[in-house]
Amino acid sequence: MAERPDSSWQNNLQVPVGPMHQAEPCPPRLPVQPAAGPSWAIGVHQLPVQPVPSTSGLRGNWTCPPRYPLPPPPPPYAPPPPPYVPQPEPGPSGYQQPPPTPNRGRREKKPQHSTTPHSSHPHLRALLQQPLPPVVEHETSNCDHPRHAHVAPMGREITPAQPNALFQPGEDLDSLASLPIRSFKALLANKTQSESAILRTRRRAIQNRDRARANRAAARMYDQDLQQWLADKRRLTKANEVLQQELASLRNDLSDLQRELDGLREDRDQILRERNALAREKSQLATILKELSPEP
Repeated sequence: MAERPDSSWQNNLQVPVGPMHQAEPCPPRLPVQPAAGPSWAIGVHQLPVQPVPSTSGLRGNWTCPPRYPLPPPPPPYAPPPPPYVPQPEPGPSGYQQPPPTPNRGRREKKPQHSTTPHSSHPHLRALLQQPLPPVVEHETSNCDHPRHAHVAPMGREITPAQPNALFQPGEDLDSLASLPIRSFKALLANKTQSESAILRTRRRAIQNRDRARANRAAARMYDQDLQQWLADKRRLTKANEVLQQELASLRNDLSDLQRELDGLREDRDQILRERNALAREKSQLATILKELSPEP
């Protein structure tokens, strides 16, 4: 087994201390003075500096004291005072009632009041189990009352043959929504519903009627806009056809004018050639006359 080399010479090796190896200079240490108060009231400048074993390999590496005073320790823990419990007053006989138990921070539960009628009483149960009598609507065909002038004459008996059907087949929602509240209540009196359900059903019927009217009005407006757009399209198509015909005729006229211009250009070239020929003949005749004329 190979022996490990002796590393004692490494401990004697002096490490060079340069500007990068030097630690931050510590402030001058003041002499320790006796404390005048508790231990936590001693200032930082009064604490002695304790050496810390070096970890960087440098000898004499002392740590600097903190530059800011340390915060005081928290006060000792004191338990909170017990909750106040009112003592009951003694009764007339001198009996001391026991103190009420605290709620321990829990909220008391309020009793849940039921909105439905209490049917545990035998008379109420018997009344609720009885079938409702048939309701006959108010006959308005022969009624002269001014408040019944806007009610449609129906005058038919409503029987509880269909207890779950709100509307009979074939009934118009507009006529149902136009009924006053009393007639609508009478119409739905044989149904096992509350007043709020009746009002909600009537409100839903009115909303459906208004929505249907709005949809029909929007459809009519859309149809009118579509018809107007189709008429404008037909008119623009006819105008486009007329413009195409005029454009074709203008193109024909342009081609005719182009041919006439070409003919005029040919005539001009012919005239220029003839003029040049006449100029040459004129010069030749002048030369001949000069030769034939006697010299003075």
